[in-house]
Amino acid sequence: MFKIGNLFMVFELFISYLAGIDGYVLESTALTEFDFENAELLTKDELYNPNALSLEEVNKHRSDIRGPIASKKRFRRNGINKPTKLWPGGKIPYSISPHYTNLERALLARAIKQYHDKTCLRFVPRSLYEGDYLFIGKIDGCFSEVGRTNGVQVLSLDDGCLEYTTIIHEMMHVVGFYHEHG
Repeated sequence: MFKIGNLFMVFELFISYLAGIDGYVLESTALTEFDFENAELLTKDELYNPNALSLEEVNKHRSDIRGPIASKKRFRRNGINKPTKLWPGGKIPYSISPHYTNLERALLARAIKQYHDKTCLRFVPRSLYEGDYLFIGKIDGCFSEVGRTNGVQVLSLDDGCLEYTTIIHEMMHVVGFYHEHG
């Protein structure tokens, strides 16, 4: 027989399932002006951590691209060409796990600023009414699907992934690019 505590636990698990990733999405935030100010103060060693692991080591040799495998035709080009996989208007609504430190948030802000400075894409804080959005969290290694997905799209940047070039690389997948090399 179910006790009330068990019922709450089942309800919490159900909500976590709907959220997509063990409840992480339910607790989220966006970058602040403080994060972007800290991003400008990062040292070279903080940006390019000389002790960082390679993507292969962090991901235990699994691919950093998740989701359905595209046809072999995709290997002839670098970017996606399906309109449904593009972010409407170049705006990417996002939310961030609260489990990042101030330094890690500054690294994320620095990468987002680079996209804003060099492209027409805009990462914007998610409003409650946006169903398709990017969730950045410490899930399991470094990975994302390529291009926009329906609902919550996960960009996992776990502890071993928090190096500037790795963040830029994984965000390239989010915006719709496969790997830079052939």
